[in-house]
Amino acid sequence: MNSCMDWILDQVIKKLPGGGYQEFQEQSEQSKQKKNNTAMKYSTVTRIIITILFIVAHVTQAYRIAVLHTFASICKIYVTDCNGKVIRNSGRKECSSGSGVKFDIWDQAPDLYCVHVYPLTVPKDNRYLMITKEDACISIDGTLFSWSMKSKPTKDCFG
Repeated sequence: MNSCMDWILDQVIKKLPGGGYQEFQEQSEQSKQKKNNTAMKYSTVTRIIITILFIVAHVTQAYRIAVLHTFASICKIYVTDCNGKVIRNSGRKECSSGSGVKFDIWDQAPDLYCVHVYPLTVPKDNRYLMITKEDACISIDGTLFSWSMKSKPTKDCFG
């Protein structure tokens, strides 16, 4: 089969005026290079656009968390993915520093997250709230012997 194709190609080359086949080959190569360069440019631009869209989508889908505290203790506040993986750790906080003090505002929470709080004096008293696809305003108040963690309307935290 190849020998037949070669013979046809030879016949075509012989019929072209002097150097015609070589010009045809050069134009064909230039066309291929141009096509490859254009494809590479478009693929780079496409990647940049996709990256920008991903970043915008991620930022617009993130949720906010704020914690109001009037709890008479030092407490630890952290956020998990509700499967045990810590995704935000605020560390130890002085939770008795006034009435309704707002701290720990985070604006990158995913669709599903759990906000955990426990007093350092009683670490086994870990409490959490599971939040799905919304902002969270959480109030912590009480004493060492009796404390509560409640979800509040977001207008109390974010105005």
